[in-house]
Amino acid sequence: MDKKEECIGCSITQEQKDSFVELYKELRVLTQPDKIAPCPCPAVRCEFHGRCMECVMIHRTYKEHVPACMRPILLDKVKALAEAVECSLVDWGVSPKEKWDYLKETCPPDPFTTPSCSKVNRPANEE
Repeated sequence: MDKKEECIGCSITQEQKDSFVELYKELRVLTQPDKIAPCPCPAVRCEFHGRCMECVMIHRTYKEHVPACMRPILLDKVKALAEAVECSLVDWGVSPKEKWDYLKETCPPDPFTTPSCSKVNRPANEE
């Protein structure tokens, strides 16, 4: 079986393969620790702000809504689709400041369970 038969109905050109490789070369450069941009999410009061991998994991797990930083990307795509079917959209925005204040007041994050806390930051009696 040759490579073309492995992907039934697919015919991937060399140009597409090369383009894919170039895209991933760019992504590998962009994801280097010194190249990562600050978190663009407008929910700056969220305790996971700036910890994007954890935030996305939480949103993927609970599937309740999309992270606020990704909404503009999806909104642009959904707007185009909505225009095609003559619909309209409402932007719900981010959670109000009062919600974040209430969370911090009633259920503050444990500084010893966050990934940014290392063993050396813990009190000696908690090791």
